[in-house]
Amino acid sequence: MLASRVYVVEARGPADPDIILTVTYKNWASLDGLADREEAVGATVYGGRDKANQASISREAMRDVLGSETIHEMILK
Repeated sequence: MLASRVYVVEARGPADPDIILTVTYKNWASLDGLADREEAVGATVYGGRDKANQASISREAMRDVLGSETIHEMILK
């Protein structure tokens, strides 16, 4: 992971986000085996998948996840 950012935006309606979280990776190869690495971090931080799921359910009470998407950035030189 190269960077993570938080953007606060003005929502135009109830279905629009007001916070956007982004993660930037060096390239697509960085995503190879990502699920396994996330599993290891989750086990360390939360103490296993069951506790991680419970923590996720608790966070859902505070916010609505509107979706996710993959975006490509083109840097013109």
